[in-house]
Amino acid sequence: MVSVEINEASYVKALRKGHNYAWDGQWEKALAEYKKAAACNPDASDPYVGMGIAYARLGRWEEALEAYRKAAAIEPYDPLLKERLARALAKVGKKKEAAETFIAAAEAYWQRKNIRKALENLTQAIKSAPNLPEAHLKLAQIYERIGKRDLAAKAYVSLASLYRDKGSIDEALKYCNLALGNDPDNLKAKALKASLQYGERLLPSIAEETPEASPVERSRKQALTHLAEIIFEEPAAPGRRIDTLLGQALDAQSRGDLNGAIASYKQVLEAGLDIPDVHFNLGLLYKEKLMIEEAIHHLTKALKSPQYALGSHFALGECYKISGQVDKALAHFLEALKIVDLSTVGHTQADELIKLYRNLADSFVARGDREKAFAFIQSLMDFFNARGWEDKVKELREHIRALEDEGIALSLAEVMEAPNPEEVFRSLSLSQELMKRKLLESASEECFRGIASAPFCLPLHIQMAEILIKGNRIEEATEKYLLIARDYELRGIPYRAISILKRLIRLVPMDVSVRVRLINTLISFGHIDEAMEQYMQLGEVFYELADIKKAIESYRQALLLTPRSSKEEEWRAKILYRLGDLYVQVMQWKEALEAYSQLKELDPKDKEVRKRLVTLYIRLKLADQASKEVEELIDLYRQEGKLSEMAGFLEELAQEQPEDQMLRSALAKIYLELGLKDKAIEQLDLLGELQLDAGKFQEAKETISTIISLNPREVGAYQELLKRLERGEIA
Repeated sequence: MVSVEINEASYVKALRKGHNYAWDGQWEKALAEYKKAAACNPDASDPYVGMGIAYARLGRWEEALEAYRKAAAIEPYDPLLKERLARALAKVGKKKEAAETFIAAAEAYWQRKNIRKALENLTQAIKSAPNLPEAHLKLAQIYERIGKRDLAAKAYVSLASLYRDKGSIDEALKYCNLALGNDPDNLKAKALKASLQYGERLLPSIAEETPEASPVERSRKQALTHLAEIIFEEPAAPGRRIDTLLGQALDAQSRGDLNGAIASYKQVLEAGLDIPDVHFNLGLLYKEKLMIEEAIHHLTKALKSPQYALGSHFALGECYKISGQVDKALAHFLEALKIVDLSTVGHTQADELIKLYRNLADSFVARGDREKAFAFIQSLMDFFNARGWEDKVKELREHIRALEDEGIALSLAEVMEAPNPEEVFRSLSLSQELMKRKLLESASEECFRGIASAPFCLPLHIQMAEILIKGNRIEEATEKYLLIARDYELRGIPYRAISILKRLIRLVPMDVSVRVRLINTLISFGHIDEAMEQYMQLGEVFYELADIKKAIESYRQALLLTPRSSKEEEWRAKILYRLGDLYVQVMQWKEALEAYSQLKELDPKDKEVRKRLVTLYIRLKLADQASKEVEELIDLYRQEGKLSEMAGFLEELAQEQPEDQMLRSALAKIYLELGLKDKAIEQLDLLGELQLDAGKFQEAKETISTIISLNPREVGAYQELLKRLERGEIA
């Protein structure tokens, strides 16, 4: 065998000891050996990688980062080093640099045709810096190249949203089109493109109207104006009867001749001018005559036009109220209120408001309190018929913008439900203004004043919780918000309870009890996939708190929930991956083996899982299973034409387990198959040495014979060694 320099021998010895200590979880000792190895060979990357891993396990992330930087400088093209460097950067809070490094790692993996790792690193880049367009773009492009067009579309939509938020409308439209090119049925891409092309508010803006106009009167004026324009928009053709009939209808309506106006409008419809403006006017005329059934018929037709949606809902609410159909009246008034609300918020709050109104409607129906419903309807009618209601809505929205930024979009309906909504409006607006000026005590007093007049108005209690947060009274705010969430649950408005708990999670992300409360609420209302996501986050919280036992328990609880999710296999895979990793960290090798075995059942072609199984079988000294797994894994790589990647994996494993004869044998076979004779001989040489050390002389003779058959440069030395073995001179 070939002799080596003393320094090189010291390096190999220190590195090997470091690996052994690392396997046993003795990180301080491993670190000391890796430092010795680095001192022996400063140009080698392996000691610095080992130091980085040891520092990370010891929670010394700044030092881990420095070690990984040195390793990456030595091996600038190694994707695994880039990935480890990126994770260390993320841990020390250098999010943007971490994201850029994850992207670089992804590119390196892509060049090596390791698609799964490229995607994984791009996902981590987005997690580190969600507003970095490059990560979303590269993710979309990779999904395109591998034919996963639906996922490419999803990534392009995220990219379009980023540019939309930056105000770059042209760029946003470009990526919307790319999304639709990949997935023409992508609803988010369609909605985003529509909002970009036609403005974020698809409903007509109410901001430009005069403050005197109620929703019905405003729509009536709009209808009359449009019908008048039809008459005068071009010279009347001889005998054009519609113009005459319209003129008669408008004249009769202006004079208060209800019967004459109705008769003329009916003739207009019969003549072929079947448009929402005519139906809206007819509906109002029938309502004034208390011909409710006819009024509802025509107002329902006008309702189909967005420009008459607000006025029609309001008028229909009045019709159903007159006829005593409280549930239907309430439904239309809530729709009218929703339209007003949606016209004053951005797209990010719109979805929450829509869900909230749906919950509110269900809540009123569930409560079945007819008297309270009538009071609510009357409160709405009084508010919208009062002067300046638009200004009040805009003022309230402006004052509570901070709450919306926290994901809590207050609805007008919640304010209008109070016995004295005007007082609630005033208290909310004034307390928010005082809070902006950092006059927290005054803001609190104003909020208490509002609560005294409307003790069950939850928006006031939400405002109080936010004041407590501003005053850094986090514990009190948490208690307040938990009570509010409970109240929303009791009122049958789960979506709002969930949004409140999510606000709390953002406020106190490490509070385990709050997250458990959110999980239980999500499960109880059937939001299983969201509950799964929160379970994953809970596991991460416990992990950050260094309580790996509870982290494992969280993931195990999540695993039990997977059959109820819409993506059972996807969630199982995510959870089992995390469990496997944690079991390895706490050296529960058998449990880790079970997790990865289940992952193998889910996807037998997942090579990363198979690699980890190999490592665990070796760790547990299950030689037969390890050998079988290696052979199957080699077959997988062979089928994909990637045997060189398998060789790289076995090389890494052999460095950690230098005395494993099976690994040396497998490596030699792969190198021979790849035509790398010298490398094969090197592995066979090491294998023969291990066999001799273990007293396996017959196997050693077979190995040496194989080497001789390959005609190495030192063939004479091997032949002599074989003769000595056959003569029994070596024992």
